[in-house]
Amino acid sequence: MFNCKPMEEKYFDFSKGLKAPYTIQVLKTPKGQIIWTFAQPIGLDYILSLVVFFLFFWFLFGAFPLPTFSLFQSNLAVSGLLAIFLARKYTEKEIDGKAPIQYLLGSFVYFKEWVLDKRVIYQMKRVEEIKEFSFKR
Repeated sequence: MFNCKPMEEKYFDFSKGLKAPYTIQVLKTPKGQIIWTFAQPIGLDYILSLVVFFLFFWFLFGAFPLPTFSLFQSNLAVSGLLAIFLARKYTEKEIDGKAPIQYLLGSFVYFKEWVLDKRVIYQMKRVEEIKEFSFKR
């Protein structure tokens, strides 16, 4: 009676993936069955934070080594896993709706301009405070 088939999409909606921070990687069998899917964040901030965290943990575990189990050095494995975990958390987290690097830079600017700079604001400018008062008649 009625044709109940949904309309076929002729065009792909490109707005679906504009804000996706991941590149989706899928492992499939030759028949097309999905075995495993995983997402890995990509971007310069992820790579830089991964390198920084890895070097930090590498030097930390160089100074304070972990015990070895049957000739397996766990220092490198633990430092790599911790670096990957913290780099993921760093890039995926939004603090007050901002990226972490923007939040850290904003916090640094606030600390520099309002905590370290103790000068008084007078007429929208920072001026030195004058301690002595003189009244003329």
